[in-house]
Amino acid sequence: MKKLRPKTNAITNSIKKSAKTCLPESILRNVNLDNNKFHYPFIVKRGKGPYLYDYDGNRYIDFQLAGGKHLAGYSNPVMNKAVKNSISKGNCFLPSIRELIKLSKLTKEFFPFIDKILPFKNWNDLIEGIMDYVCNVSNNYFQIVNPLEYILEEYKFDPKKFDKKKGIYVCDESYTFPSVDLSGWCVKNNWQPDLIILGEAVSGGYPIYFLAGKAEIIDHIGEWQYNNSENLSTMCFYPYMVEAVIENLKIIRKDIYKKDANKVLENFSEIPEKLNLPFSWDREGLLFYIRSKDDFNYNEVYNKLIDLNILFPPNKECAGFISTKHDLNCINQLTNALGKIYA
Repeated sequence: MKKLRPKTNAITNSIKKSAKTCLPESILRNVNLDNNKFHYPFIVKRGKGPYLYDYDGNRYIDFQLAGGKHLAGYSNPVMNKAVKNSISKGNCFLPSIRELIKLSKLTKEFFPFIDKILPFKNWNDLIEGIMDYVCNVSNNYFQIVNPLEYILEEYKFDPKKFDKKKGIYVCDESYTFPSVDLSGWCVKNNWQPDLIILGEAVSGGYPIYFLAGKAEIIDHIGEWQYNNSENLSTMCFYPYMVEAVIENLKIIRKDIYKKDANKVLENFSEIPEKLNLPFSWDREGLLFYIRSKDDFNYNEVYNKLIDLNILFPPNKECAGFISTKHDLNCINQLTNALGKIYA
């Protein structure tokens, strides 16, 4: 493997030095260049499209997208405009019912088997609401499924054999599931969960979470929340967040089916075989996952890609993502960088 010159981080190091006087060390670990657990080994100044910029003037092609939260790219102008317009109306708390109806219809375009949506504020409310439905209505059980683990064959759950007369199943993993399914993976693979947890991947990073699912279950959990939750979960659907989700889904719906988008994804998938790399990746939709032998030092590749201004998944346990703003130029730069590393 070719030895590469390390990148300078003078301003980053200066900021870190100042931060130590007023912030806990745990925060700084995320930008520790010697820490294998980091996600972003630099201090981010701004993002635009598929790129991140640090304070040292370096631009990185980002294949992490903050854990899949920016599938329409960073600082998307259409989303920015929608959020600014919503805030300018003066209502930053109570959501518009008309906008929620729009969101429900748009969500149904991606997941045609769902009937209704329901916001929730925290995990405890969600689980307790589902348990109340299971115990008092359906008299069976529920199983929470992470579709990423199913794709990676890490457990043997087969939704086609799941007996819905005995249980309901819930698609967890609000970041990775939309990344996999926005191109119709769920329908093509006969995945029709009773409930889906959707989060920041559909909002472009804004902190919003909601359930989508069958009317009977959603209605019951909503009623349970109304009667039992101290702060109604519907109150966490801030108007600007709803606008962000709507615009984000519209952008992805428009961009993901473009001919160029398919070409980008296909070219990306072909890189390991094209370069005969000692590792590979599997891709489903806008998500990919590193595959390699246990004795392969993938972290060394990750660090060398950072030196070449490319941010890949930090380790084999983390998924990577491709936004609808990644173009063939991004893929060519990745191909050239890996070619230099293994020259």
